[in-house]
Amino acid sequence: DERGITDLSSFDGVELLFKWSAIEGVICGKYSVVILTKKRVYFYFDIVCKDKIIKSVKKYNFEILVVDYDR
Repeated sequence: DERGITDLSSFDGVELLFKWSAIEGVICGKYSVVILTKKRVYFYFDIVCKDKIIKSVKKYNFEILVVDYDR
């Protein structure tokens, strides 16, 4: 959402929020999407989430580098 990437499935009900300013890049491969952060954390998603992720990046922080190897 507009705040950033939120991980709601963390251990014991802890919610993690990574603001858009903490995101360095999005790498789209053949089977997955990986989101790199400025911290020692990264997120990976199934490729079916690719369009939604890219749409959100363009909407909330268009300066984030998106690399799409599947094209």
